[in-house]
Amino acid sequence: MRVLGRDGEQHVSVGRQRLSSRTNARAGVAAGTEGAARDGSGSAAAAPGGGLLPQVSGLSVLSSLAWGRPSKLQSDSDFPKSPSNLDAHHLQKLIQLLESTDDPLIQEQALVTLSNSAAFSVNQDIIRNLDGLSVIGKMLSVSIPKVKEKALNTLNNLSMNIKNQEEIKVYILQVCKEIELSPLNSDLQLAGLRLLTNMSVTSDYHHLMTNAIPCLLHLLSEGNERTQIQVLKVLVNLSANPAMTRHLLNAQYIQFGTSRFRATKAATQIVLNVPETRVSTLENGLRVASEDSGLSTCTVGLWIDAGSRYENEKNNGTAHFLEHMAFKGTKKRSQLDLELEIENMGAHLNAYTSREQTVYYAKAFSKDLPRAVEILADIIQNSTLGETEIERERGVILREMQEVETNLQEVVFDYLHATAYQNTTLGRTILGPAENIKSINRNDLVEYITTHYKGPRIVLAAAGGVCHDELLDLANYHFGNLPSTQEGGMPSLPLCKFTGSEIRIRDDRMPLVHIAIAVEAVGWSHPDTIPLMVANTLIGNWDRSFGGGVNLSSKLAQITCHGNLCHSFQSFNTCYTDTGLWGLYMVCEPSTVQDMMHFVQREWVRLCTSVTESEVARAKNLLKTNMLLQLDGSTPICEDIGRQMLCYNRRIPIPELEARIEVIDAQSIREVCTKYIYDKSPAITALGPIEQLPDYNKIRSGMYWLRV
Repeated sequence: MRVLGRDGEQHVSVGRQRLSSRTNARAGVAAGTEGAARDGSGSAAAAPGGGLLPQVSGLSVLSSLAWGRPSKLQSDSDFPKSPSNLDAHHLQKLIQLLESTDDPLIQEQALVTLSNSAAFSVNQDIIRNLDGLSVIGKMLSVSIPKVKEKALNTLNNLSMNIKNQEEIKVYILQVCKEIELSPLNSDLQLAGLRLLTNMSVTSDYHHLMTNAIPCLLHLLSEGNERTQIQVLKVLVNLSANPAMTRHLLNAQYIQFGTSRFRATKAATQIVLNVPETRVSTLENGLRVASEDSGLSTCTVGLWIDAGSRYENEKNNGTAHFLEHMAFKGTKKRSQLDLELEIENMGAHLNAYTSREQTVYYAKAFSKDLPRAVEILADIIQNSTLGETEIERERGVILREMQEVETNLQEVVFDYLHATAYQNTTLGRTILGPAENIKSINRNDLVEYITTHYKGPRIVLAAAGGVCHDELLDLANYHFGNLPSTQEGGMPSLPLCKFTGSEIRIRDDRMPLVHIAIAVEAVGWSHPDTIPLMVANTLIGNWDRSFGGGVNLSSKLAQITCHGNLCHSFQSFNTCYTDTGLWGLYMVCEPSTVQDMMHFVQREWVRLCTSVTESEVARAKNLLKTNMLLQLDGSTPICEDIGRQMLCYNRRIPIPELEARIEVIDAQSIREVCTKYIYDKSPAITALGPIEQLPDYNKIRSGMYWLRV
């Protein structure tokens, strides 16, 4: 992807998206003209024929030559009426005049005329053949800023010709220096940036701009809107070159002049063509985060830092029960009214509960964003929580629990949490026990809302075609009255201790064995999270429907396929605020359970001792690919924003995440895996005909190697 500005345009094409500006900054073919016409000095004015008439005394002959307005010394028939009609003779006179004079006023006006002439392709070759490029280039060494600016504008227009670029490239380093030393937001600085825009369209000269990256990032964060737009075009062109992308990512802390500054997250996002995630905070602590990708649809939702982890033994299941009650009517809308309004909008309203978060979100047309936000505000603040609806939902949830019991993977993971975090809040299920469902009443629901639905624990996230300022206004209007932390205090996060243990449920009537084994990992914000994600990718996943078989990159997949050891397996890395589970779920034949468990543990220990650089490189690439593929559409992007805001209090830019993945090597994988896997007591859950599953002590002894 390349950027080449046109007269009257300011845009960056990114796939189907466009980053636009409200200013009238110009670039590319008309950049030189624009620089001369709108430099704020008043030295140029509109001329007949659409050109510029220099208003400098003593230069009437030059004006006549450039624009066909005859002087007293020349007849009307001697000169063309437009700069596009200047022939080689007239252009040669201009170049000779520019080369021979030391008068800055004459130099400036000669350059203006050449610049406007160079905007026409017919003149670009002529000026090059007359050795005009070197004459114009010499003007960059004069001490008068206005002359330098006009010279840069002229070179910019001439750079539209590929052959001219071959000669102009010798001035790139000098231009970069001028940009760095020029006053911030000056016309001279803008002229240099416009020239770099054209010269960076192809990657042939990118290496000459490497040292200018710190300066460009500084201008992107400190410059005004005109400057930022022009810098943006240069950086987008550079980012299309993988070699330059690495330089951009490495430019985090840069020494610039006498001050030290850090490239902003927004700068890196823009450089790599990622829409900026804007974040604002209301007075009550509620955070508003959005990414505007210019789509015709959007997803907007509320991410609340409250899930089953914040429940106790008596009210376990309340968060999930409340999720069901949200759609059963409010003080303004009955259940029927709510459903009809959503249907008539063509929208989609949904919610889900996890162990640490509760989410309500809506998908709609971008034009319906205000209505979607108003509905979300209504259902979490004004739900009627009627006794009739509560009684009806008890039966719905109990039937849902029966359906969950048929999903053996869900059952195994619930048991895994129960044994790994026994006697803690993470060990409880999200749905809660049946006896709690039968006893939860309206007071329990209201108490949960008043305790947990507070401003600092809520994020209003949106993605797609959303305007952040509009979303912020809507948030202030609809959520500004939510209580803040000071009113009633903030519930503390319950501590959850990991215990190496097991739960075995033998049922010989089942055809297959379902097993999950995990060790304690780390929370979202821990520095070892990324290495564990790479290690998780190294183990990978597999089932019998996969092609490739023994040729798969995952060594565990090769072994299981070759030995027909299981029907499927998948590694997982489940993170919570302060802890996590790293492990593997597998489905096996009863006769292969022992062998499968042996090879799983052998592969785990190999990660701690002898994983290779090539394997790690493959896993890093796969991890980055999977992460990007998951952000396909406004809904997963909105979910990513909401979750990261709760976990990190910011959204980690994709380039930062990629850079953190890229620095991981085999040594760091071995160190981290040794820290969390080697000789650690795992949590195990097994369900089905598990007669041949080794006992816990045997499995525990397989978590290390004895070497002589």
